[in-house]
Amino acid sequence: DKDGIINEKDTLYITNYVYDHNDRLKSKYFDMSPLQKKSGGFNALDSENIYNHTSLTVPIWFVSWQEFEYDKRDNVIRYSLKYSLEKTETKEWLEYEDKYYYTEDNVLNKIERYYPDLERKYFGQPMNTDRRILHYNDKGYLIKSEGIPHKSDTIAVTRTYTYEYDERDNWIRCNVYHNGNKESGPHFYIDRLIEYYNE
Repeated sequence: DKDGIINEKDTLYITNYVYDHNDRLKSKYFDMSPLQKKSGGFNALDSENIYNHTSLTVPIWFVSWQEFEYDKRDNVIRYSLKYSLEKTETKEWLEYEDKYYYTEDNVLNKIERYYPDLERKYFGQPMNTDRRILHYNDKGYLIKSEGIPHKSDTIAVTRTYTYEYDERDNWIRCNVYHNGNKESGPHFYIDRLIEYYNE
């Protein structure tokens, strides 16, 4: 309002944050405000809407709940996201989950990522994989990504990543290989330009 005070009835979205006794984020809840709900939710067919997707045929009723778990070294070891695109009375939750693994030296070396089956309902085409395993080197860079299809334990898609470094040990090129095949060269590469300045 004119006094700089945010009034809940005039807002479009509401986010609640919950922290533990160590000031670590434990959960985050996002919901549409009563004003947004009264208007019928996001218009999925509105091209100005950042949530627009051409295969969606109904207004989006977006609600999400995120949770975080930590180990004794304050590393995130589990992240989960639940969200729904439907009105409360018919809500079906889509659930994502990440599990984080660290070396004895406290360096992240693997993430297991799980995708929801219900994703297919909203986005038409099935995702190629429902589970993805990400491997990292001791610098924290992604070196391999493995995709596992729906209702399977067999790795179907693999990407490997190699890096080229500058004299300060920062990577300046990332080479990406599909299905782990390096003989024919990278499928594509990413260049990173780093400029250093003297203080």
